[in-house]
Amino acid sequence: MQGTLVKEFGESITETLKHQIREEFASLIPEIPRGKGARARMFNKFLIITTQFLAAYKVLIRYGWEPRDIWPLCHEALRMNLEAIPAWKRGATSFFWNSLFVRILKKRGEREIKEELCGFDLEYLAGNSGDFDVGINYTRCGNIDFLKKHGGEALAPFICLSDMALSDAFGWGLVRTQTLADGCSHCDFRFKSGSSTRITSKTPEVQEFIDSLES
Repeated sequence: MQGTLVKEFGESITETLKHQIREEFASLIPEIPRGKGARARMFNKFLIITTQFLAAYKVLIRYGWEPRDIWPLCHEALRMNLEAIPAWKRGATSFFWNSLFVRILKKRGEREIKEELCGFDLEYLAGNSGDFDVGINYTRCGNIDFLKKHGGEALAPFICLSDMALSDAFGWGLVRTQTLADGCSHCDFRFKSGSSTRITSKTPEVQEFIDSLES
């Protein structure tokens, strides 16, 4: 975020902001819920990303910034971090790289399994006539719960856009039309290997940001 912050505030204030954001993040770290085991690792990382952006949000709103102003900085920072990961490593850590893992998810979908994992309630869906390989409905989101608990509820619909950068970087082929943060009953995640990321939002300001990326 540094380049944009320097343009907006100047170098001196930007250094102050960086210090404040790091302090805010450090204070939030002990509050991050952490799941145990290999399957929890991905959700733990999601919550860490959310906490980083929550720290930036909590500082920048003191300077009069709104979520719609803050999110483009967060989005660009996430993309830059992901692009810094070597392509081979991104491929190796994508779940679509692991055919066994995909088969397991498909089996869960065929059996319509529901489970709770790290504060997320999940419903698995079987692939639908080639439209998607793996489908997951989130009926509860640990990210939203964490944001609400720590005063970041207004940022929640924007945080969901982290999945755009993650899908592009790791080749998820994510299609999603609604989220809990949009006020919907669930988040409809649909994944298809080799497909492009297509996300829409029912929150107008969030959809405006998506449209700005595509224009």
